[in-house]
Amino acid sequence: PPPAAPPAPESTGDERKGAAPSAKLIQAQEEAEKKETQAREAEAQVKSITERMDALRTSIDLERKQLETARKKVENARETETSLSEQADRRWNEGAPQAELRELWTKVSEARVRLREGREEVARHADRIDVLQGELSELQAEQIAALQEAQEQREAAEAAQQRVQQLESPFSPHNMLQWTLDHGPRLLGIIIGTFTLLWLARLVDRRMVRLIAGRSGPGSAEEKENRARTLVAVFHNLATVVICVGGALMLLAEVGMNIVPLMGGAAVFGLAFAFGAQNLIRDYFSGFMILMENQYGINDVVRVGDTAGLVERITLRITVLRDLEGAVHFIPNGQISQVTNLTHEWSRAVFDIGVSYDSDIDLVIGTVMELGRELREDPRFRFLIIDDLEMFGVDAFGDSAVMIKFVIKTRPMKQWTVKREMLRRIKKRFDELGIEIPFPHRTVYHRYVDGGGAESLSAAAGRRG
Repeated sequence: PPPAAPPAPESTGDERKGAAPSAKLIQAQEEAEKKETQAREAEAQVKSITERMDALRTSIDLERKQLETARKKVENARETETSLSEQADRRWNEGAPQAELRELWTKVSEARVRLREGREEVARHADRIDVLQGELSELQAEQIAALQEAQEQREAAEAAQQRVQQLESPFSPHNMLQWTLDHGPRLLGIIIGTFTLLWLARLVDRRMVRLIAGRSGPGSAEEKENRARTLVAVFHNLATVVICVGGALMLLAEVGMNIVPLMGGAAVFGLAFAFGAQNLIRDYFSGFMILMENQYGINDVVRVGDTAGLVERITLRITVLRDLEGAVHFIPNGQISQVTNLTHEWSRAVFDIGVSYDSDIDLVIGTVMELGRELREDPRFRFLIIDDLEMFGVDAFGDSAVMIKFVIKTRPMKQWTVKREMLRRIKKRFDELGIEIPFPHRTVYHRYVDGGGAESLSAAAGRRG
């Protein structure tokens, strides 16, 4: 059977978006329709010839059957004529009556008529078969020519259809060039606009740091700047995500993708994600509140539970701490129920100095106050100390020492530097003045008993001196 006609091409590319097809595409489509019509006509011709040949074959088969029947009739008539002739000759020789002989010769004549008619019928069917065979041969020749013509027309139609498909295909060189000319400038504009917005966001970040640092609440300039950098870093990440997602959606819309179902699917996915990631959402919300309330910022030293360290990075989800040993701790913001900021706005160096009970307390306090004044006047430390030394006085009586308590208010994160220098100076000055800083020791007493025997008694003394 002839090949089935291919389905009509589906509209693709710019046709789906409502754009007018090019002149080349229209011409190719008209040519393809013309070739397809010619191919179908040639195939219909082949089908018609095939049906006529089938009808001829059926007629030839029927004529052959009738010819076979006629030949059988001729054979029967010949046998009958021969039998009757022999019978008539025998009865003639036997001297049969004339009436009987006339009857036999009449039957012989009738048999010969039937034989002649049978032979004519055989000749007639044979001639008919020859005529039909000739017509069949002519139709076979026509079929061969029609098949060749139909094949050529089908190949031409398929070639024209391939030409149309090439012109309709978005990946054909012509369409790619045309698509680039039509959409390339807009796509390039979207990409340039996205990168420009990212660059402007980075440029605005610097100005926002200066603006927020200049208008934020109390605290040192460094602390204000750290807080500003923390907030700006978070908002910069958020702006980057928004700009990139917006640019990606515009690019998808420009290339022909329908973003409405995509956005609807994203909303459904976001709702499912919200139910399945409640802890993550809690982390983001807690991080937002930490930033808005200025609980701590980058370069602050905080304590979260049993973990303390320098804040290296803050995002809406996690806080990154680095402890004194250099270990980095990643703490989800949702797990921070209580945080202690050791460097918020200002810090304080706390001192508990123990002296022996034999020491002059007034001398010790006066010496410490003098060292505090000297430390604040030192050019290396004057900018680290905010206020004069605050003396609390005698804070407790220990087992072997009198505890003197005082504090020094410092700039954030400078309390340890100030404390180390102050302790160094206290140790040096106490050594010069002979003020003893006691340490635990043990004294053993021996008591001798009459009779020459010796008994050793030990008494632990916990005094320092």
